Amino acid sequence: MTVGGTGDILAGAAAGLLAKNSAFTAACCSAFICGRAGDLSFSEKGDSLLPSDMLELIPDILIGAGGKRFGRAKKTSSKSGKGK
Repeated sequence: MTVGGTGDILAGAAAGLLAKNSAFTAACCSAFICGRAGDLSFSEKGDSLLPSDMLELIPDILIGAGGKRFGRAKKTSSKSGKGK
């Protein structure tokens, strides 16, 4: 992420997460969140992305919008009765 301002977004995300988490957790989570926002922004805007494009995506990344959730997969129950 060589676009000016992306480091400011990373620093802000880390500072916000640091308020409620350990420094290690805040650093890891903010790096993931900003990396994901950068990837999504680049796929939409290409080389013309702005830091504000990334910033707009962070709430969606945090709540897992768009059908892709991160973390544990939900278990699905089989209604066919197989395996009983």
